[in-house]
Amino acid sequence: MAIEDVLVLAAALLLPWAYGGVRIWAYRSAAFLLAAAAAAALARNGPAGLGLDRRARWLTPAFLLAGFALLQIVPLPFSIVRVVSPRAHEIYRETFPGYGEGAPRDAVAAIEEDALRRVPESAAVAPPDDRGERFEPTLRGRWSGRRPLSLHPDATVERLFWYVALLLAFLVVRARAADRDVRRVYRAALFGLFAALATFALVQKLTWNGRIYWIGPKLEDTIPFGPYINYDHFAGVMELATPWLAAFAWERFRARGRGAARDRTALLAAGGASVCLAAGLLAASKTAAVLLPLGLSALALWTAQGVRRRILVSGGLAALWSAVALVLAITPLGGRVRYLLEVLGRGLSSFDRIVGWRCALGMLRDFPLTGAGFGAFRQVFPRYLPAGESDLWLQLHNDYLEVLVDGGIVAGLLVAWLAWGFWSRALSSLSRDGGARRRLARVGLVLGLLSLSVHALVDFNHQIPANALLFVVASALALREGAAPGDDGR
Repeated sequence: MAIEDVLVLAAALLLPWAYGGVRIWAYRSAAFLLAAAAAAALARNGPAGLGLDRRARWLTPAFLLAGFALLQIVPLPFSIVRVVSPRAHEIYRETFPGYGEGAPRDAVAAIEEDALRRVPESAAVAPPDDRGERFEPTLRGRWSGRRPLSLHPDATVERLFWYVALLLAFLVVRARAADRDVRRVYRAALFGLFAALATFALVQKLTWNGRIYWIGPKLEDTIPFGPYINYDHFAGVMELATPWLAAFAWERFRARGRGAARDRTALLAAGGASVCLAAGLLAASKTAAVLLPLGLSALALWTAQGVRRRILVSGGLAALWSAVALVLAITPLGGRVRYLLEVLGRGLSSFDRIVGWRCALGMLRDFPLTGAGFGAFRQVFPRYLPAGESDLWLQLHNDYLEVLVDGGIVAGLLVAWLAWGFWSRALSSLSRDGGARRRLARVGLVLGLLSLSVHALVDFNHQIPANALLFVVASALALREGAAPGDDGR
Protein backbone atom coordinates (compact mmCIF):
# COMPACT_ATOMS: atom_id res chain seq x y z
CA MET A 1 0.00 0.00 0.00
CA ALA A 2 1.09 3.53 -0.72
CA ILE A 3 1.06 6.31 1.86
CA GLU A 4 -2.08 7.83 0.30
CA ASP A 5 -3.95 4.56 0.84
CA VAL A 6 -2.96 4.52 4.51
CA LEU A 7 -4.13 8.11 4.99
CA VAL A 8 -7.48 7.64 3.23
CA LEU A 9 -8.21 4.41 5.09
CA ALA A 10 -7.23 6.02 8.40
CA ALA A 11 -9.81 8.75 7.82
CA ALA A 12 -12.52 6.36 6.61
CA LEU A 13 -11.99 3.79 9.36
CA LEU A 14 -11.68 6.20 12.30
CA LEU A 15 -14.31 8.82 11.49
CA PRO A 16 -17.38 6.62 12.19
CA TRP A 17 -16.13 6.00 15.72
CA ALA A 18 -16.02 9.75 16.43
CA TYR A 19 -19.82 9.97 16.78
CA GLY A 20 -20.13 9.64 13.01
CA GLY A 21 -17.80 12.59 12.50
CA VAL A 22 -20.40 15.22 13.41
CA ARG A 23 -18.03 17.06 15.74
CA ILE A 24 -16.02 19.76 14.02
CA TRP A 25 -12.69 18.44 15.33
CA ALA A 26 -13.49 14.99 13.92
CA TYR A 27 -14.23 15.85 10.31
CA ARG A 28 -11.56 18.55 10.17
CA SER A 29 -8.99 15.98 11.27
CA ALA A 30 -10.27 13.60 8.60
CA ALA A 31 -10.11 16.39 6.01
CA PHE A 32 -6.46 16.98 6.93
CA LEU A 33 -5.69 13.28 6.35
CA LEU A 34 -7.49 13.33 2.99
CA ALA A 35 -5.65 16.47 1.88
CA ALA A 36 -2.35 14.87 2.91
CA ALA A 37 -3.26 11.75 0.91
CA ALA A 38 -3.94 13.85 -2.20
CA ALA A 39 -0.66 15.72 -1.72
CA ALA A 40 1.22 12.42 -1.42
CA ALA A 41 -0.44 11.08 -4.58
CA LEU A 42 0.50 14.23 -6.49
CA ALA A 43 4.07 14.14 -5.19
CA ARG A 44 4.53 10.51 -6.24
CA ASN A 45 2.78 10.47 -9.62
CA GLY A 46 1.83 14.02 -10.53
CA PRO A 47 -1.71 14.59 -11.92
CA ALA A 48 -1.95 10.86 -12.68
CA GLY A 49 -1.91 10.24 -8.93
CA LEU A 50 -5.40 11.75 -8.82
CA GLY A 51 -6.50 10.27 -12.11
CA LEU A 52 -6.68 13.70 -13.74
CA ASP A 53 -6.72 12.70 -17.38
CA ARG A 54 -9.28 12.61 -20.18
CA ARG A 55 -11.28 9.94 -18.40
CA ALA A 56 -11.92 12.43 -15.60
CA ARG A 57 -13.85 14.85 -17.81
CA TRP A 58 -17.15 13.49 -16.50
CA LEU A 59 -16.13 14.96 -13.11
CA THR A 60 -16.33 18.48 -14.54
CA PRO A 61 -19.59 19.26 -12.65
CA ALA A 62 -17.90 18.27 -9.38
CA PHE A 63 -15.23 20.91 -9.91
CA LEU A 64 -17.80 23.44 -11.11
CA LEU A 65 -19.82 22.82 -7.95
CA ALA A 66 -16.78 23.69 -5.83
CA GLY A 67 -16.27 26.82 -7.90
CA PHE A 68 -19.92 27.79 -7.48
CA ALA A 69 -19.67 27.39 -3.68
CA LEU A 70 -16.59 29.63 -3.78
CA LEU A 71 -18.55 32.21 -5.77
CA GLN A 72 -21.27 32.19 -3.09
CA ILE A 73 -18.84 33.57 -0.49
CA VAL A 74 -17.24 36.28 -2.64
CA PRO A 75 -18.52 39.78 -1.69
CA LEU A 76 -20.24 41.21 -4.79
CA PRO A 77 -21.49 44.71 -5.63
CA PHE A 78 -25.12 45.25 -4.67
CA SER A 79 -26.03 45.72 -8.35
CA ILE A 80 -24.98 42.14 -9.10
CA VAL A 81 -26.62 40.68 -5.97
CA ARG A 82 -29.86 42.49 -6.86
CA VAL A 83 -29.98 40.82 -10.30
CA VAL A 84 -28.71 37.34 -9.38
CA SER A 85 -30.51 36.93 -6.04
CA PRO A 86 -33.23 39.58 -5.54
CA ARG A 87 -34.43 38.10 -2.27
CA ALA A 88 -30.92 38.15 -0.78
CA HIS A 89 -30.69 41.78 -1.89
CA GLU A 90 -33.92 42.58 -0.04
CA ILE A 91 -32.72 40.84 3.12
CA TYR A 92 -29.48 42.79 3.04
CA ARG A 93 -31.42 46.03 2.69
CA GLU A 94 -33.55 45.10 5.70
CA THR A 95 -30.58 43.98 7.78
CA PHE A 96 -27.84 46.45 6.88
CA PRO A 97 -29.11 50.05 6.68
CA GLY A 98 -27.18 51.90 4.04
CA TYR A 99 -26.59 48.82 1.90
CA GLY A 100 -26.95 49.75 -1.74
CA GLU A 101 -27.36 53.48 -1.06
CA GLY A 102 -23.91 54.64 -2.01
CA ALA A 103 -22.01 56.09 0.94
CA PRO A 104 -21.99 53.83 4.03
CA ARG A 105 -24.11 54.80 6.98
CA ASP A 106 -23.79 54.17 10.67
CA ALA A 107 -25.66 50.84 10.85
CA VAL A 108 -26.37 50.97 14.58
CA ALA A 109 -27.61 54.57 14.42
CA ALA A 110 -29.87 53.73 11.48
CA ILE A 111 -31.40 50.79 13.32
CA GLU A 112 -32.02 52.97 16.38
CA GLU A 113 -33.63 55.67 14.23
CA ASP A 114 -35.92 53.14 12.62
CA ALA A 115 -36.92 51.74 16.02
CA LEU A 116 -37.70 55.24 17.34
CA ARG A 117 -39.88 55.99 14.31
CA ARG A 118 -41.97 52.95 15.14
CA VAL A 119 -42.73 54.35 18.64
CA PRO A 120 -44.49 57.77 18.35
CA GLU A 121 -44.18 58.37 22.09
CA SER A 122 -40.42 58.66 21.71
CA ALA A 123 -40.82 62.14 20.14
CA ALA A 124 -41.67 63.57 23.58
CA VAL A 125 -38.45 62.27 25.12
CA ALA A 126 -35.38 64.49 24.87
CA PRO A 127 -32.35 62.73 23.36
CA PRO A 128 -29.49 62.04 25.76
CA ASP A 129 -26.40 64.21 25.80
CA ASP A 130 -23.99 61.82 24.10
CA ARG A 131 -20.45 63.15 24.43
CA GLY A 132 -18.77 59.78 24.20
CA GLU A 133 -16.69 58.38 21.39
CA ARG A 134 -18.63 58.07 18.15
CA PHE A 135 -19.37 54.52 16.99
CA GLU A 136 -17.63 53.60 13.74
CA PRO A 137 -20.02 52.43 11.00
CA THR A 138 -19.93 48.68 10.47
CA LEU A 139 -20.36 49.03 6.73
CA ARG A 140 -17.26 51.12 6.22
CA GLY A 141 -14.14 49.51 5.00
CA ARG A 142 -12.97 47.48 2.08
CA TRP A 143 -16.27 45.69 1.44
CA SER A 144 -18.68 48.59 1.95
CA GLY A 145 -21.76 48.01 -0.15
CA ARG A 146 -20.71 44.46 -1.08
CA ARG A 147 -22.30 41.24 0.14
CA PRO A 148 -21.96 37.56 -0.85
CA LEU A 149 -24.75 35.51 -2.39
CA SER A 150 -24.63 33.21 0.64
CA LEU A 151 -26.61 34.52 3.59
CA HIS A 152 -24.29 32.60 5.91
CA PRO A 153 -20.83 32.72 4.29
CA ASP A 154 -19.06 31.16 7.29
CA ALA A 155 -21.21 28.04 6.98
CA THR A 156 -20.61 27.97 3.23
CA VAL A 157 -16.85 28.07 3.80
CA GLU A 158 -17.16 25.11 6.17
CA ARG A 159 -19.23 23.14 3.65
CA LEU A 160 -16.78 23.92 0.86
CA PHE A 161 -13.86 22.83 3.05
CA TRP A 162 -15.40 19.39 3.65
CA TYR A 163 -16.63 19.03 0.06
CA VAL A 164 -13.13 19.58 -1.31
CA ALA A 165 -11.80 16.96 1.11
CA LEU A 166 -14.38 14.44 -0.12
CA LEU A 167 -13.58 15.23 -3.74
CA LEU A 168 -9.88 14.64 -3.09
CA ALA A 169 -10.69 11.32 -1.40
CA PHE A 170 -12.72 10.22 -4.42
CA LEU A 171 -9.92 11.14 -6.82
CA VAL A 172 -7.29 9.31 -4.79
CA VAL A 173 -9.31 6.11 -4.35
CA ARG A 174 -10.50 6.12 -7.96
CA ALA A 175 -6.92 6.35 -9.21
CA ARG A 176 -5.59 3.75 -6.78
CA ALA A 177 -8.48 1.34 -7.42
CA ALA A 178 -7.10 0.62 -10.90
CA ASP A 179 -4.81 -1.85 -9.08
CA ARG A 180 -6.62 -5.07 -8.16
CA ASP A 181 -4.50 -5.68 -5.06
CA VAL A 182 -5.24 -2.17 -3.79
CA ARG A 183 -8.97 -2.75 -4.33
CA ARG A 184 -8.74 -5.89 -2.22
CA VAL A 185 -7.09 -3.96 0.61
CA TYR A 186 -9.78 -1.25 0.56
CA ARG A 187 -12.55 -3.83 0.41
CA ALA A 188 -11.14 -5.90 3.28
CA ALA A 189 -10.66 -2.80 5.42
CA LEU A 190 -14.20 -1.57 4.82
CA PHE A 191 -15.68 -5.02 5.42
CA GLY A 192 -13.83 -5.18 8.73
CA LEU A 193 -15.13 -1.73 9.66
CA PHE A 194 -18.73 -2.66 8.85
CA ALA A 195 -18.56 -5.85 10.90
CA ALA A 196 -16.91 -4.05 13.83
CA LEU A 197 -19.52 -1.27 13.82
CA ALA A 198 -22.37 -3.77 13.72
CA THR A 199 -20.89 -5.95 16.48
CA PHE A 200 -20.25 -2.94 18.69
CA ALA A 201 -23.81 -1.72 18.15
CA LEU A 202 -25.31 -5.10 19.06
CA VAL A 203 -23.20 -5.38 22.21
CA GLN A 204 -24.16 -1.84 23.17
CA LYS A 205 -27.82 -2.63 22.53
CA LEU A 206 -27.65 -5.51 25.00
CA THR A 207 -25.64 -3.74 27.69
CA TRP A 208 -26.28 -0.04 27.18
CA ASN A 209 -26.50 2.16 30.27
CA GLY A 210 -27.70 5.27 28.44
CA ARG A 211 -24.22 6.71 27.83
CA ILE A 212 -22.25 6.84 24.59
CA TYR A 213 -19.44 4.29 24.82
CA TRP A 214 -20.92 3.55 28.27
CA ILE A 215 -18.97 6.45 29.79
CA GLY A 216 -19.75 9.62 27.83
CA PRO A 217 -22.91 11.63 28.53
CA LYS A 218 -25.86 11.24 26.21
CA LEU A 219 -26.06 14.32 23.99
CA GLU A 220 -29.22 16.41 24.18
CA ASP A 221 -31.90 15.67 21.57
CA THR A 222 -30.08 12.60 20.24
CA ILE A 223 -31.00 8.92 19.98
CA PRO A 224 -27.62 7.14 19.83
CA PHE A 225 -27.02 3.72 18.34
CA GLY A 226 -23.56 2.23 18.21
CA PRO A 227 -20.96 5.01 18.02
CA TYR A 228 -23.42 7.25 16.14
CA ILE A 229 -25.58 9.84 17.87
CA ASN A 230 -28.56 8.98 15.64
CA TYR A 231 -29.90 5.52 14.82
CA ASP A 232 -30.92 6.51 11.25
CA HIS A 233 -27.35 7.40 10.35
CA PHE A 234 -25.97 4.18 11.79
CA ALA A 235 -28.57 2.29 9.78
CA GLY A 236 -27.40 4.13 6.66
CA VAL A 237 -23.97 2.51 6.98
CA MET A 238 -25.63 -0.89 7.32
CA GLU A 239 -27.62 -0.24 4.14
CA LEU A 240 -24.34 0.23 2.30
CA ALA A 241 -22.63 -2.74 3.95
CA THR A 242 -25.22 -5.54 3.98
CA PRO A 243 -25.83 -6.16 0.25
CA TRP A 244 -22.12 -5.68 -0.51
CA LEU A 245 -21.02 -8.25 2.08
CA ALA A 246 -23.79 -10.69 1.15
CA ALA A 247 -23.00 -10.46 -2.57
CA PHE A 248 -19.29 -10.96 -1.97
CA ALA A 249 -19.97 -14.02 0.19
CA TRP A 250 -22.37 -15.52 -2.36
CA GLU A 251 -19.87 -14.91 -5.18
CA ARG A 252 -17.19 -16.76 -3.23
CA PHE A 253 -19.49 -19.65 -2.33
CA ARG A 254 -20.61 -20.06 -5.92
CA ALA A 255 -17.04 -19.91 -7.24
CA ARG A 256 -15.77 -22.55 -4.77
CA GLY A 257 -18.51 -25.07 -5.48
CA ARG A 258 -18.26 -28.08 -3.20
CA GLY A 259 -15.36 -26.57 -1.30
CA ALA A 260 -17.36 -23.48 -0.35
CA ALA A 261 -17.84 -24.65 3.24
CA ARG A 262 -14.06 -24.45 3.75
CA ASP A 263 -13.74 -20.91 2.38
CA ARG A 264 -13.09 -18.85 5.51
CA THR A 265 -13.26 -15.57 3.61
CA ALA A 266 -16.73 -16.38 2.35
CA LEU A 267 -17.85 -17.52 5.81
CA LEU A 268 -16.56 -14.34 7.40
CA ALA A 269 -18.31 -12.20 4.77
CA ALA A 270 -21.58 -14.09 5.28
CA GLY A 271 -21.29 -13.66 9.03
CA GLY A 272 -20.56 -9.96 8.57
CA ALA A 273 -23.62 -9.55 6.35
CA SER A 274 -25.80 -11.27 8.96
CA VAL A 275 -24.47 -9.09 11.78
CA CYS A 276 -24.94 -5.92 9.71
CA LEU A 277 -28.49 -6.91 8.79
CA ALA A 278 -29.37 -7.59 12.44
CA ALA A 279 -27.81 -4.34 13.64
CA GLY A 280 -29.48 -2.35 10.86
CA LEU A 281 -32.91 -3.68 11.75
CA LEU A 282 -32.42 -3.26 15.51
CA ALA A 283 -31.43 0.36 14.93
CA ALA A 284 -35.18 0.89 14.43
CA SER A 285 -34.91 3.06 11.33
CA LYS A 286 -38.15 2.83 9.35
CA THR A 287 -36.48 3.47 6.01
CA ALA A 288 -33.67 1.01 6.69
CA ALA A 289 -36.22 -1.65 7.68
CA VAL A 290 -37.50 -1.47 4.09
CA LEU A 291 -34.27 -0.86 2.19
CA LEU A 292 -32.19 -3.59 3.88
CA PRO A 293 -34.44 -6.54 2.97
CA LEU A 294 -35.28 -4.91 -0.35
CA GLY A 295 -31.60 -4.77 -1.31
CA LEU A 296 -31.08 -8.41 -0.37
CA SER A 297 -34.23 -9.37 -2.27
CA ALA A 298 -33.01 -7.61 -5.40
CA LEU A 299 -29.65 -9.36 -5.08
CA ALA A 300 -31.29 -12.79 -4.70
CA LEU A 301 -33.61 -12.27 -7.65
CA TRP A 302 -30.67 -11.08 -9.74
CA THR A 303 -28.82 -14.37 -9.21
CA ALA A 304 -31.80 -16.73 -9.51
CA GLN A 305 -31.68 -18.85 -12.67
CA GLY A 306 -33.98 -21.75 -13.40
CA VAL A 307 -37.32 -22.71 -11.90
CA ARG A 308 -35.90 -24.72 -8.99
CA ARG A 309 -33.54 -21.96 -7.91
CA ARG A 310 -36.25 -19.33 -8.17
CA ILE A 311 -38.51 -21.40 -5.94
CA LEU A 312 -35.73 -21.70 -3.36
CA VAL A 313 -35.01 -17.99 -3.57
CA SER A 314 -38.70 -17.17 -3.15
CA GLY A 315 -38.82 -19.31 -0.02
CA GLY A 316 -35.73 -17.61 1.37
CA LEU A 317 -37.18 -14.17 0.69
CA ALA A 318 -40.43 -15.14 2.39
CA ALA A 319 -38.41 -16.13 5.47
CA LEU A 320 -36.47 -12.88 5.33
CA TRP A 321 -39.57 -10.68 5.17
CA SER A 322 -41.19 -12.77 7.92
CA ALA A 323 -38.15 -12.06 10.11
CA VAL A 324 -38.51 -8.35 9.34
CA ALA A 325 -42.18 -8.50 10.32
CA LEU A 326 -41.19 -10.20 13.58
CA VAL A 327 -38.68 -7.44 14.28
CA LEU A 328 -41.42 -4.89 13.65
CA ALA A 329 -43.66 -6.65 16.15
CA ILE A 330 -41.23 -7.09 19.07
CA THR A 331 -38.93 -4.06 18.85
CA PRO A 332 -39.44 -0.29 19.21
CA LEU A 333 -39.40 -0.11 15.42
CA GLY A 334 -42.92 -1.53 15.39
CA GLY A 335 -44.21 1.32 17.53
CA ARG A 336 -42.54 3.88 15.28
CA VAL A 337 -44.10 2.33 12.18
CA ARG A 338 -47.56 2.26 13.78
CA TYR A 339 -47.22 5.90 14.78
CA LEU A 340 -46.21 6.81 11.23
CA LEU A 341 -49.24 4.99 9.83
CA GLU A 342 -51.49 6.83 12.26
CA VAL A 343 -50.05 10.18 11.18
CA LEU A 344 -50.37 9.34 7.50
CA GLY A 345 -53.92 8.18 8.13
CA ARG A 346 -54.78 11.77 9.07
CA GLY A 347 -53.42 12.95 5.72
CA LEU A 348 -50.01 13.80 4.29
CA SER A 349 -50.41 17.42 5.35
CA SER A 350 -50.02 16.36 9.00
CA PHE A 351 -46.67 14.66 8.42
CA ASP A 352 -43.91 16.96 9.71
CA ARG A 353 -41.50 16.27 6.86
CA ILE A 354 -44.16 17.01 4.26
CA VAL A 355 -44.79 20.32 6.04
CA GLY A 356 -41.06 21.08 5.99
CA TRP A 357 -40.70 20.19 2.31
CA ARG A 358 -43.60 22.47 1.38
CA CYS A 359 -42.01 25.32 3.29
CA ALA A 360 -38.74 24.58 1.52
CA LEU A 361 -40.46 25.04 -1.84
CA GLY A 362 -41.42 28.52 -0.69
CA MET A 363 -37.80 29.16 0.18
CA LEU A 364 -36.74 27.87 -3.24
CA ARG A 365 -39.13 30.30 -4.92
CA ASP A 366 -37.35 33.15 -3.14
CA PHE A 367 -33.84 31.90 -4.04
CA PRO A 368 -34.41 30.09 -7.35
CA LEU A 369 -31.15 30.64 -9.19
CA THR A 370 -28.28 30.54 -6.70
CA GLY A 371 -29.94 29.47 -3.45
CA ALA A 372 -29.52 30.92 0.01
CA GLY A 373 -25.99 29.59 0.38
CA PHE A 374 -24.59 26.16 1.21
CA GLY A 375 -24.96 25.62 4.95
CA ALA A 376 -27.32 28.60 5.33
CA PHE A 377 -30.46 26.46 5.51
CA ARG A 378 -30.78 26.30 9.29
CA GLN A 379 -30.51 30.10 9.63
CA VAL A 380 -32.85 31.04 6.77
CA PHE A 381 -35.48 28.29 6.94
CA PRO A 382 -37.24 29.49 10.15
CA ARG A 383 -38.52 32.50 8.15
CA TYR A 384 -40.64 30.08 6.09
CA LEU A 385 -42.12 27.92 8.83
CA PRO A 386 -45.82 28.32 9.61
CA ALA A 387 -46.92 30.12 12.74
CA GLY A 388 -46.74 27.92 15.81
CA GLU A 389 -44.03 25.63 14.46
CA SER A 390 -41.60 25.08 17.33
CA ASP A 391 -39.35 22.32 15.97
CA LEU A 392 -35.73 23.22 15.25
CA TRP A 393 -34.96 22.31 11.64
CA LEU A 394 -31.20 21.85 11.32
CA GLN A 395 -31.60 19.77 8.15
CA LEU A 396 -34.46 19.32 5.71
CA HIS A 397 -34.49 15.50 5.82
CA ASN A 398 -34.18 15.45 2.04
CA ASP A 399 -30.63 15.96 0.79
CA TYR A 400 -31.70 16.62 -2.79
CA LEU A 401 -34.22 19.31 -1.91
CA GLU A 402 -31.75 20.88 0.51
CA VAL A 403 -29.19 21.13 -2.30
CA LEU A 404 -31.77 23.10 -4.28
CA VAL A 405 -32.62 25.55 -1.50
CA ASP A 406 -28.93 26.02 -0.65
CA GLY A 407 -27.60 26.24 -4.19
CA GLY A 408 -30.62 26.92 -6.36
CA ILE A 409 -31.10 25.71 -9.90
CA VAL A 410 -27.39 26.08 -10.61
CA ALA A 411 -26.40 23.56 -7.92
CA GLY A 412 -29.33 21.29 -8.79
CA LEU A 413 -28.24 21.02 -12.43
CA LEU A 414 -24.61 20.42 -11.49
CA VAL A 415 -25.53 17.67 -9.01
CA ALA A 416 -27.88 16.04 -11.55
CA TRP A 417 -25.12 16.16 -14.18
CA LEU A 418 -22.63 14.61 -11.77
CA ALA A 419 -25.09 11.91 -10.66
CA TRP A 420 -25.84 10.99 -14.27
CA GLY A 421 -22.12 10.71 -15.00
CA PHE A 422 -21.53 8.45 -12.00
CA TRP A 423 -24.53 6.15 -12.29
CA SER A 424 -24.18 5.67 -16.04
CA ARG A 425 -20.61 4.47 -15.47
CA ALA A 426 -21.40 2.41 -12.38
CA LEU A 427 -24.24 0.56 -14.09
CA SER A 428 -22.39 0.05 -17.36
CA SER A 429 -19.42 -1.38 -15.45
CA LEU A 430 -21.63 -4.26 -14.30
CA SER A 431 -21.72 -5.70 -17.82
CA ARG A 432 -17.98 -5.56 -18.46
CA ASP A 433 -15.71 -8.59 -18.72
CA GLY A 434 -18.19 -11.43 -18.56
CA GLY A 435 -21.42 -9.92 -17.32
CA ALA A 436 -22.86 -8.85 -14.01
CA ARG A 437 -23.75 -12.39 -12.91
CA ARG A 438 -20.02 -13.09 -12.59
CA ARG A 439 -19.54 -9.87 -10.62
CA LEU A 440 -21.96 -10.21 -7.75
CA ALA A 441 -19.74 -8.28 -5.34
CA ARG A 442 -19.94 -5.24 -7.59
CA VAL A 443 -23.71 -5.68 -7.94
CA GLY A 444 -24.03 -5.75 -4.15
CA LEU A 445 -21.91 -2.63 -3.83
CA VAL A 446 -24.04 -0.76 -6.38
CA LEU A 447 -27.19 -1.87 -4.53
CA GLY A 448 -25.73 -0.55 -1.27
CA LEU A 449 -24.92 2.80 -2.86
CA LEU A 450 -28.40 2.93 -4.38
CA SER A 451 -30.01 2.21 -0.99
CA LEU A 452 -28.14 5.07 0.66
CA SER A 453 -29.09 7.35 -2.25
CA VAL A 454 -32.77 6.47 -1.89
CA HIS A 455 -32.59 7.01 1.87
CA ALA A 456 -31.40 10.57 1.13
CA LEU A 457 -34.93 11.35 -0.06
CA VAL A 458 -36.18 11.29 3.53
CA ASP A 459 -33.03 11.87 5.60
CA PHE A 460 -29.61 13.49 5.52
CA ASN A 461 -27.06 10.66 5.64
CA HIS A 462 -24.86 12.45 3.13
CA GLN A 463 -24.49 15.35 5.56
CA ILE A 464 -23.04 13.02 8.20
CA PRO A 465 -19.28 13.22 7.58
CA ALA A 466 -18.51 9.55 8.22
CA ASN A 467 -21.33 8.34 5.97
CA ALA A 468 -20.39 10.83 3.25
CA LEU A 469 -16.78 9.65 3.29
CA LEU A 470 -17.74 5.96 3.20
CA PHE A 471 -20.16 6.67 0.35
CA VAL A 472 -17.43 8.48 -1.62
CA VAL A 473 -14.82 5.74 -1.08
CA ALA A 474 -17.31 3.01 -2.00
CA SER A 475 -18.40 4.97 -5.08
CA ALA A 476 -14.81 5.18 -6.30
CA LEU A 477 -14.41 1.43 -5.80
CA ALA A 478 -17.66 0.76 -7.67
CA LEU A 479 -16.34 2.44 -10.81
CA ARG A 480 -13.01 0.62 -10.79
CA GLU A 481 -11.85 2.39 -13.93
CA GLY A 482 -8.72 0.89 -15.36
CA ALA A 483 -9.42 -2.56 -13.91
CA ALA A 484 -7.19 -5.29 -15.25
CA PRO A 485 -8.71 -7.30 -18.12
CA GLY A 486 -10.26 -10.52 -16.91
CA ASP A 487 -10.52 -9.40 -13.30
CA ASP A 488 -13.78 -10.95 -12.14
CA GLY A 489 -13.88 -9.31 -8.70
CA ARG A 490 -13.12 -12.44 -6.64
